[in-house]
Amino acid sequence: MQRYHFCEIDLAAIRHNVGVMKSHIAGGARFLAVVKADAYGHGAAPVAKAALEAGADMLAVAIPEEGIELREAGIAAPILVLGGIEESAAEAVVQNDLTQVVFDERRIRALAQAGQKLGRCAEVHLKLDTGMNRIGVRTAEEAQALTRDVVSAPFRLRTYRLIRKILIGFILVSIANVLFSYFFYTPKMYRIIRDNRDLVIKYRILQDRIRTSQRRVDEIRHRDNYVYRSLFSTDTVSIDGVWQPYPDTKYAPMAGDDFAPLMVGTWKQLDALARILYLESVSFDELQAFARDKEKMSSAIPAIWPIDRSALHNDHIGAFNLRRMHPVLGYIRPHKGIDLGCDRGTPVYATGDAVVEVASSGGNGGYGHMVLLNHEFGYKTRYAHLSKVLVQPGERVARGQVIAETGNTGISSGPHLHYEVIHKGMPVNPINYFNRNMTAAEYDALMENMRDTNFEKL
Repeated sequence: MQRYHFCEIDLAAIRHNVGVMKSHIAGGARFLAVVKADAYGHGAAPVAKAALEAGADMLAVAIPEEGIELREAGIAAPILVLGGIEESAAEAVVQNDLTQVVFDERRIRALAQAGQKLGRCAEVHLKLDTGMNRIGVRTAEEAQALTRDVVSAPFRLRTYRLIRKILIGFILVSIANVLFSYFFYTPKMYRIIRDNRDLVIKYRILQDRIRTSQRRVDEIRHRDNYVYRSLFSTDTVSIDGVWQPYPDTKYAPMAGDDFAPLMVGTWKQLDALARILYLESVSFDELQAFARDKEKMSSAIPAIWPIDRSALHNDHIGAFNLRRMHPVLGYIRPHKGIDLGCDRGTPVYATGDAVVEVASSGGNGGYGHMVLLNHEFGYKTRYAHLSKVLVQPGERVARGQVIAETGNTGISSGPHLHYEVIHKGMPVNPINYFNRNMTAAEYDALMENMRDTNFEKL
C-alpha cells in the first residue's frame, strides 16, 4: 500500500514569527527573508508573500532561477541572489531586476555589459568573506579594487540613465499639460474655440446660399431645356465629363482637419455648382447664336415633303426602323430613313436651305445615285436611289428647289426615294419633320398606312 506524505505550512505562524523578529531589529535596519530551496521545501512564493506582508523588506534566493520564479509569481520586492552566477545568466539577472552577489571582476563586468545591452542598471551586492571561507572577498585591497569596478560603470550606461530620467520627466510634464489643457482652457484656447465656432457658422451660411443658388440654377436649366431650346428645336447641351465629380484627391489636404466633413461637403457643393454654371454659360452662348440666326435656322431645318404628295403611291411609306429586316439582303440592317414609292423621274426637292455636301453617281454603299445636303445647325438630309442628280458639291440650294429625280439605282428593286434626316450625326425619323404642313387627321392616316417593309420592292 502506497503512502502519501505531506507537510502543512501555517502561513499565519510565519507572519507572526517575521513580525516578532522585525520588532527586535534596531531602527533603520532592513529585514531580509531567505526563501532559497523553495523556502526550504515550504513553497517559495507563498512563504515569500507571507514574509513581505509581515514586514520583511527584501528576499534572498540561492540562484537566479529562484528569483525569476518569484518575479513570475508577481513579487516586486528586492530579491538578492546569494550564489555566484555564470556569465551567461547575467542578462536574466538584469532583465528580472535581481540584486546579484558579486565577489570577482569577471562577474561584475558581465553584469555591467548586460545592463548596458538592456539599457538598465545592474544592481549588485559586494560579498565579503566573514570567515567561513566560502565565497566573498577576503582582503581590503581586493574589496577596494572590486568597488572601483562597480563605481566606474560604463559612461554610456550612466548617460543613458540620465537621458531616460529626463525623457520620463518630459513625458510626465507633457501629460500633465495635456490633462490641464483638457480640463482647463487657456485664453488662447478660448480664442481658438470661438474662431472655430464662427467658422462653422460661416460654413453653414455658405451652404444655405449654395443651396439657394442651386435652386435658382435648376430653374434656369429647366427653362433652358424645355422652353428656350424648344423654340429653336434643338437638343440639350451635353459636355463630356461635366457631371463627373472631381476626384477625392482634390480635397485630400482638408482630410486631417477636425471639420473635414463640413469643409469637404461645402467645397463639393461649390464645385458642382460651378460645373452647372459652366454648362449653362455654354448653352446660353449657343442659344444666343441661334437667336441671331433664327431666320436662317427656320429656313434651313428640313420641313417639307421631298416629293409631291400627289406622286406618292397610295400614301404608303416604308417606315423608319433601326431593326428592319432588309428585303433584298435578307438580314437585319437599320433602315435609317423612309421610302417614298413613286414613279421614276419624280422631282426631288431640297427640304430646307442647305449646301450640297455630296452629289454622287457611284454605288455609295447601296444608295446608288445620292445627294447629301448640309443644312447646318446640326441637320443633314440624304436622298438616295436617284435616277438623275441635278446639283454639284458645294452648291447652295433653297428649300423647294429641285435637286434630283427619283429612280431605282443601288440596292433597290423598284422606283422610290429613300429619304433620311440626320441630326447631330444620328438618324431621326423624317416623318416628324414634314408633318408641319399636314392636318392632324392627315398625319394619323399617314401613320396608319405606314408599314415596316420599304418601297425597295415596288
